[in-house]
Amino acid sequence: MRPATFESGSSGGDGDKKIDGSSYVVAVSGGTISLGNKIDDCFGITGSLCTTVKFRAANGIDIGNKIDGGVHVQLCTANGSIHIHDKIDNSQTWVYYWVPSGQLNVDGNQQGGSHVISDQQRACTGY
Repeated sequence: MRPATFESGSSGGDGDKKIDGSSYVVAVSGGTISLGNKIDDCFGITGSLCTTVKFRAANGIDIGNKIDGGVHVQLCTANGSIHIHDKIDNSQTWVYYWVPSGQLNVDGNQQGGSHVISDQQRACTGY
C-alpha cells in the first residue's frame, strides 16, 4: 500500500492556494503534505481571530510561500524535511515544528520577531 499525499492549492491562482482569513485547518497524511501558497492573517485588535494550521505528515511538508500575519502553525513530520519557500514573519507568528530525520528549510529566513520553535510535543499533538 502506498502512503497518501495531501495537496492543497496545486492548481488555480495564488488566491486559490492559500490558507488565511481566520481559518482552522488540520491535515494528516501517511505521505507528504503540500500547500501551494501561504499561511497568513489574523483579524481583530488583539489578533483573537487567527488562522491556525496543523499539518502532520509521514514524509515531509512543503509550503509554497510564506508563513506570516500572526498565525499559529504546527508542522510535524516523521521522515523527510519541512520546506517553506519564502519567509516566516511577524512578531505574533508562532511556528512549532518537529523534524527528527530531516531539517527545516526557510528560503526567506525567519524575520520580524517571529517565533520558530522545535518542540515535538507542541508540533505533534492536538490532531
